[in-house]
Amino acid sequence: MAINPEQKKLNFTKSNQALVKLQKGNLNFEIIVSPKEAFNYIQNSKNVSNDENTQIPDIIDVLEIDIIWSDASRGERANENDLTFVFESNEALKIAKTILEEGNLQLTQVQRDELAEKKRRQIITYITKNAIDPKTNLPHPAARIENAIEYGKIRIDPFKSVDEQIKDVVKKLMEYLPLRIEQVVVAVRMPAEYGAKAYGLVKRYGEIKNEEWSSSGSWICIVSIPAGRQLDLIDGIERLTKGKAEIKVMERTKL
Repeated sequence: MAINPEQKKLNFTKSNQALVKLQKGNLNFEIIVSPKEAFNYIQNSKNVSNDENTQIPDIIDVLEIDIIWSDASRGERANENDLTFVFESNEALKIAKTILEEGNLQLTQVQRDELAEKKRRQIITYITKNAIDPKTNLPHPAARIENAIEYGKIRIDPFKSVDEQIKDVVKKLMEYLPLRIEQVVVAVRMPAEYGAKAYGLVKRYGEIKNEEWSSSGSWICIVSIPAGRQLDLIDGIERLTKGKAEIKVMERTKL
């Protein structure tokens, strides 16, 4: 690891290091972490109950060094007796996990800006995939959404998930852009020779609700997709089948 535990003073202005602090009574405990890994750990810990596929990073991958400090910037380690009294353990990794889950992640402005930019990109991607212009039923280009966010000075919270803030962001965006988040149900029919390849293509864009092989041999499916992916799906099917598929929008549901 890059940090020398014997050095007198540590520098947290670098973007690859951050502190997590936990106050217990008059005792202070700190760990040195990778800001991105620590942020992912905290975010995924919140989401794991809602999504069984959420992966929480291993604590050893979050820590820059497996030492518990009382004041990391001065190179002062936490007292062993204090650790045992507060955490009922002297295992550094176990204690670090508690500090990470209960403490406060301290980030520099540069680190905050990096995380905010990453979250902004995630939100823009979400909107381009899930929202449309209700006047045209077509998705807005990513650049248009980005410009509207900048023009409206819409704040993106790097510490909230996309799901936690997307409704507020969309509501504010609607002051500058006609916008609606929709789910679209599409019916697709195509010749049998394209069915096997088309199955994977359709699954990539949405959820197949129903499928069957007709008496004529055609493959028919009903698929639910985010409105912003509708054109991508249609374009993919048209290219695969060389224009031999029939595609019909059956239903639009505002979310």
